[in-house]
Amino acid sequence: MGTERMSRRQYKKLDAARRVTDGGEDVLAYATGKGHARISKGLICLVVGFAALFVVLLAAVHVVLIPGVVLVVVAIGLVKPKRGVAVTPDAVLVFHESIWNGKPNRLVLSAPAAELSAANLASTGAPRASLVLGAERITLKTEEFERLLRAVERPIVEHPPT
Repeated sequence: MGTERMSRRQYKKLDAARRVTDGGEDVLAYATGKGHARISKGLICLVVGFAALFVVLLAAVHVVLIPGVVLVVVAIGLVKPKRGVAVTPDAVLVFHESIWNGKPNRLVLSAPAAELSAANLASTGAPRASLVLGAERITLKTEEFERLLRAVERPIVEHPPT
């Protein structure tokens, strides 16, 4: 069995998830992963805005605008958004995590706790596990997925290190 300990960053995300649920849900465990690739409205706006700026600068000043690293990082974050998965005694909650600070800031979907099962684990020994909840497919590290499974099996709230 792996260790039950979590890092300080994971505790901060767990506390942020509890705040997003307005304290109404008892969040037992929290894990971070990546959502499946998608085309979002934000990505379309980013591409259209950059293309318009590119054309205006090219026509007006004869300068070619090259996208910077920040623009590329934001685009990647919009294509494969970070997702947080929290386990409560009766539900699995999926959160959107902020691009800027990595903390959960809104609830994306809620599913029954029964949907979180070891059947979602692709193969033993794989570094990543894929979790399908509703329309969301989230890829997590296997150790984080197993921590979520342990929380569903025996609901124990983890305490921060001192």
